[in-house]
Amino acid sequence: MSEPQVGRSAPDPVRDVAFKRELVTLIPHLRAFARTLTGDPTAADDLAQDAMMKAWDARASFQLGTNMKAWTFMILRNQFYSEKRRSWRQSQLDQEAAEICGCAVGTVKSRVSRARRALQAILEAGAYDRDGGSAGDAMHAILADAERLSSLR
Repeated sequence: MSEPQVGRSAPDPVRDVAFKRELVTLIPHLRAFARTLTGDPTAADDLAQDAMMKAWDARASFQLGTNMKAWTFMILRNQFYSEKRRSWRQSQLDQEAAEICGCAVGTVKSRVSRARRALQAILEAGAYDRDGGSAGDAMHAILADAERLSSLR
């Protein structure tokens, strides 16, 4: 049996049932709030689902008897803003990469998507060898290759 995490109490099935019951009653409210933030019903449902999962994962930190609606709304709002920041940063990186490569942003996005799928397939298949070098050495080699490739343009 594993030790409870520091700062967290051991799982309590009775408490979990009460938490779940209250969380389920908030689903329509979370979805409505998410729709006001996103303006898109599908994105809102995804956001509400993510927020509910985060709330469930953090249930040990919730004080029963306090305002769960406010607590879950804060989780949902923070998730929304985090996604927006991540999206904004990614779009800035895509724009910069497109300028460096001399191609359209859509081309960068599709190449990155293909590269991620290829990397995932390699990792899932275990089709790679470790060379014994450090991660720092690998990063320097990657950056040197990127620099070399960008100078060819």
